[in-house]
Amino acid sequence: MRRVAIRTRDLYRGIYDCHLLPAFGGKALAKVTREDVRSWWATTADKVSPTVAARAYRVLAAIYATALEDGKVQATPCTIKGGGQEHTAERPLLSPAQVLDVADRIEPRYRAVVLLAGLGGLRLGELLYLQRQHVDLLHRTVTVEGQLVDRPNGERVRTHPKSKAGKRVVSIDPTTAAALEVQLATWSGSGPDGAVFTDEAGEVPTRTTLGQRWREAARSAGLPHGVHFHDLRHAAGTLAAHAGATTKELMSRIGHASPQAALCYQHAAEERDQVVADKIGALVAAAGPPTAPVVPLNRASREPAAG
Repeated sequence: MRRVAIRTRDLYRGIYDCHLLPAFGGKALAKVTREDVRSWWATTADKVSPTVAARAYRVLAAIYATALEDGKVQATPCTIKGGGQEHTAERPLLSPAQVLDVADRIEPRYRAVVLLAGLGGLRLGELLYLQRQHVDLLHRTVTVEGQLVDRPNGERVRTHPKSKAGKRVVSIDPTTAAALEVQLATWSGSGPDGAVFTDEAGEVPTRTTLGQRWREAARSAGLPHGVHFHDLRHAAGTLAAHAGATTKELMSRIGHASPQAALCYQHAAEERDQVVADKIGALVAAAGPPTAPVVPLNRASREPAAG
């Protein structure tokens, strides 16, 4: 059985409860016809956004694909061409200057959140998962080991990445390292397992809290209407590519899975990632002066001790 991430499973459950169960809950799988699906699809497409409609269709099609594989049905009634395709609008691309600007406008305790996402490419769940032990200021790296997931029932779950590509060591630029140094000294929890990012109560902030702070800062910075926090990750990937990262280096840095994912963990790629981070630092410096002191990289510590 294919492993499904917790957030994805919650998404599927929500879609099933809201859009599939009311329409098909009273029928056996084998009794649902193509006409039933087409009628449901036409009604659903009129009620919800194209994205939600496409996701609902994909969940229904996946249910029938499994039922067909298990011999529960003889054929699938999901035959609408393009029913599960999403046609999303192109997302805004933030420049390094915009990333720095919004980072300076957000509540100071969340400044490093914006920089790690917009320059380092970390996902929001990965940022919320971070503990002191994951941050190495000496070598300017952040170790990504998992994600913190907020479930619909209010439960918060620390989970491992759904693929090997998600677990990685990301080199960070000097500006981000400086912001993290301030973060650890001012707002982070104590001890190796202390949360890097905390709210006013000393707890790991929720997605709702960070989303609100992000929208306030984005409006203050004059960012395009509707810009999402996740757009920072797209900005980071584009910036890394512009800095000269190869496809494999980029996939390793951002944490994308692929058939070549194993190559991303080679030592040579990790060393090259530091070069990429240094180039990102140069691009950031060109965008504007840092608002906090820069943390120098102690490269000498990488050399083996004389014996």
